[in-house]
Amino acid sequence: MSARPHRLSIFSQSLSAAAFVAYLLGAVVPLMALAFVAQYFVFPDLEDRTQAMGLVALIVSVGALSLASFLLLRRLTIEALGRMGGDNESLQSILRAARSLSVATHREEAAKVMASSAQRITRARAAFVVIRDKRDESKQLQRLAHAGESNLFDAWEVRIRSALGVDLESGSAVGIDTGETPIDCIPLDLDPRTTGAIVLIGHREPPGEPLAMLAMLGGVALHNAQLQDRQRNFFVQSTELLTMALDQHMDYHQGHSRDVAQIANRIGRKLGFSDARMERLHFAALLHDIGMLRIPLSKHEDARTVRTHPTLGHHILMSINAWEDVAPFVLHHHEWFDGNGYPEGLAGEAIPLESRIIGLAEAVDSMTSSTSYKTALSPDQAIAEVREGSGSQFDPAVAEVFLELVEEGALELQDR
Repeated sequence: MSARPHRLSIFSQSLSAAAFVAYLLGAVVPLMALAFVAQYFVFPDLEDRTQAMGLVALIVSVGALSLASFLLLRRLTIEALGRMGGDNESLQSILRAARSLSVATHREEAAKVMASSAQRITRARAAFVVIRDKRDESKQLQRLAHAGESNLFDAWEVRIRSALGVDLESGSAVGIDTGETPIDCIPLDLDPRTTGAIVLIGHREPPGEPLAMLAMLGGVALHNAQLQDRQRNFFVQSTELLTMALDQHMDYHQGHSRDVAQIANRIGRKLGFSDARMERLHFAALLHDIGMLRIPLSKHEDARTVRTHPTLGHHILMSINAWEDVAPFVLHHHEWFDGNGYPEGLAGEAIPLESRIIGLAEAVDSMTSSTSYKTALSPDQAIAEVREGSGSQFDPAVAEVFLELVEEGALELQDR
């Protein structure tokens, strides 16, 4: 629950009344008392009328001066509180932006927060977050995000580009004189190869300290998001290399990991997995057999040795921070719902749901693929095997989703 405004706050609309009461008690009442004393105790003893009139004029002047002082002080107070209210709104906007920027995982997400916050703080017609690669002067400015009237940027792009190219190198905000429309560029602290800025067009409030703070926070968020993008790219590329190495190592079953991932992805999406959970499921499915890289090709038909590959894969993935979240799914993808699987004999809900999905997806792909020691089943035969194994080898809920996908035509099994 939000706090109630103070009874003297401008937000309760009682400041004027409180100030008037203070003026009445502090100035008007004493002045009236002075006039009373003068009327009954001073004026009767004055023989000179000029002195009496002078005293009256003095009292009236003091009253008028106090009233003028009150009105001036009241106006200054209201203006100061109004400015404080505006500063408070700016601070609240900065705090909200800081919270959003702290969890932004992509550059565009961080830029969108900066643009909307900058427009709100300065009441601009439009706010843009732009960057430029210093290594290639011919490249156009890249607009990561905008808030407000997007078409305003095009008319001033050349001037803004010039500011990004030279003036912002000093690290200070740059104003562009366009005559009627104010434009300010607030620099972002990015990596040495990139320059960028928050560009305000048609703003009513000057950028000031709030925008400088927003630019500082935004620069850090953009830098962190860029690092995360690079990490994700490295993660994806590394996974791809391992998948290719696994395909080469298991040359009798090319493309198995990708096929398992495809089936698992369809099931996970049907179950309503979030994007983050879908990503973990996808990479776990791609890497589910990674432990086979530790098993020589000559041992691939030795069932006892092959049964160690989930544990070997778990050890490999747990040693790498980027993959430790998916390691448990790899460890348990050969567990059976009735507890007759391996390596730990887990049953039912004790098996991670991702492992249950991968287990079914791998079984389906294996059943429909030919190897050196078995002939592939037809799609209809594989579907029958899933129905028969529901509740024993497979989680009934996962099996039901798989069968629904096949019936809907969202998942097609191929003869191989």
